[in-house]
Amino acid sequence: TTQQVLRQAGLSWDRVDRVLLVGGSTHMPATRQMLQEISGKVPDNALAVSEVVARGAAIHAGIVAARRGEAGLTVDADVREALENIVEINVNSHSLGIEVKKDSERVNDILIPKNTQLPSAASRVYRTVVENQSRVRVKVLQGEAHQVDACISIGECWIEDLPPNLPKLSPIQVRCSCGSDGLIDVMALDMTSGKMARAEIHRSSGLSEEEIAREAEWVKKLEIQ
Repeated sequence: TTQQVLRQAGLSWDRVDRVLLVGGSTHMPATRQMLQEISGKVPDNALAVSEVVARGAAIHAGIVAARRGEAGLTVDADVREALENIVEINVNSHSLGIEVKKDSERVNDILIPKNTQLPSAASRVYRTVVENQSRVRVKVLQGEAHQVDACISIGECWIEDLPPNLPKLSPIQVRCSCGSDGLIDVMALDMTSGKMARAEIHRSSGLSEEEIAREAEWVKKLEIQ
C-alpha cells in the first residue's frame, strides 16, 4: 500500500522528507522496521500515533462547526476565523466507471479515476451492441478492477424506446459527474433520437443519519477526565 500511494502521487522516496507513523499498528517494531527498509528513512514517531486520526476528525468537525456558525464551538474568534478559512480538497476515493461489453466479456470502463479532485465530470461515447436495439442500460460501477464482478454496482439508468431499425454501433453518450458531497449524476443520451435518461446516486460509505444521531447521543453522555 505504501508503494502504491507513492506511485499514485507520482513520487519517489527521495522526494519524501519524513515518514510519519500513524495508527496503533505502528507501535509494533516490525512495522517500523518494514517502513525503514522500504523507504530508507528512519520513521518519525513525533506524533501521538494512537490519537492522530481522532485529532484529525476533531479538526474536521471544528471546520464544519465554524462554517455553520454553531454557537457550541467554544474557541477564540481568531481560531474560528482560521477554521472557516481552511481550504479542503476532496478527491474521489474509488474510481467510477461504466459497465461495457468488450468482445465476449463485460468490463469496467473507468470515467473518473481514483484520487481525482472533486467536483469532476467526464463523458464518453459508447455504441449499441446489436441491430434494432430497443433500449440501453447504463450501469455505474465503483472500483479499480477491469472485471465487472470485482467492482461494486452503485446504480443504473435506462434509455427506453429507442428508434426502430437502429443500426448496430449507434452512438450513446454517457456523462458522469461526482460532486464533493459524494452525489453522482449520470446522464445517457441516444445521439440518434435525442432521447435521454438520467439518474442521481448518493454514494455513502459511512453511517446513516439515524446511526449518526444515535452515536452523537452516546458521545454526549461520556465524561472525559
